[in-house]
Amino acid sequence: MKRRTALSTKRFCCFFNCKGRWWQATRERCPALCFGVQYKKSNIYNLLHELNLSWIATRSKHLKQSIDAQENFKNFQIKTILKIPGHVALDRVDIWFQDEARFGQQNTTTKIWAEKGTRPRVVQQQQYTYAYLFGAVCPTNGKTETIITTFTNMEIMKEHLALITNATEVDRHTVVIMDGASWHQEYLDDAFPNLSIIHIPPYSPELNTIEQVWSWMRHQ
Repeated sequence: MKRRTALSTKRFCCFFNCKGRWWQATRERCPALCFGVQYKKSNIYNLLHELNLSWIATRSKHLKQSIDAQENFKNFQIKTILKIPGHVALDRVDIWFQDEARFGQQNTTTKIWAEKGTRPRVVQQQQYTYAYLFGAVCPTNGKTETIITTFTNMEIMKEHLALITNATEVDRHTVVIMDGASWHQEYLDDAFPNLSIIHIPPYSPELNTIEQVWSWMRHQ
């Protein structure tokens, strides 16, 4: 096996970045074909780690997603200033992230002890039971507010906003970041003097921090 050099590492990095998924299907023989160097699978993995690469799942991206709209949203300080009352300083503003997620369960069959050569039949649940979780989190102070319900509408949304506004300290103002669902109308904040709503761009769930909470919960 030839000794790996800094030059071969650099060439390997360029090759990996260019070939991408095709390399994954033929990872044992591609380096040998392109560089005349034979690598073991374990050595290839070590080399990828040295290149500061990790094996992770990709994030989905909607075809209608606008990168420009996302970048403009990240500089939303001006919009925040326009939404909050004039007497409230920015250092007295709490940023909350709000969203809903549906969680459900459909039971499956399990293994049992049975005589060899047999496979017992059992009744399996066919119904799918689920509930909606209205959640909001403030990364700055760690506060959370949650409602569990079997449906979603604007009345439940108002109740959730009421929980958030009650959790806001006196002389502070809350800005709630959420998507553009039909029950997420901005005029709902008219009923709460210490709360304002700002929408993220369409098809941009990754801009809502609470999506990470949903992802964590679904993997538990």
